[in-house]
Amino acid sequence: MSATPWGERSPAECPLDECAPQDDCDTCAGPNGDPNGCTEAGQECVEGSLTALSDWECRCLLPSTGSKTAGAVESCIFDECDANREICTAEMQICFDPNPIQSKLGDWECQRPPPSDNKAHSL
Repeated sequence: MSATPWGERSPAECPLDECAPQDDCDTCAGPNGDPNGCTEAGQECVEGSLTALSDWECRCLLPSTGSKTAGAVESCIFDECDANREICTAEMQICFDPNPIQSKLGDWECQRPPPSDNKAHSL
């Protein structure tokens, strides 16, 4: 065993936060000390375990959803109708978001519901 910043521990016992900037290794850190690209992608890094490698994940920031282990999420899910549905409902319309992803904001719209045929449908 050797002395570490965490005391006398073997390498297997040393806590490892893969989300923390790696100050002692410039090649480990990405832009702005972001070791894994989550921050650069507008996401948060969440460490799974301080004793296992490659179990960290990037998670989309609320109100978006999505996560990916050991990498940035390609498209965070964000349905604008979750926030705007009441506007459409007040006009007796339905909300439609054709691209429910964070990178495609402002494309939701209220639409007239399809005509009802007044027939009962079984599920």
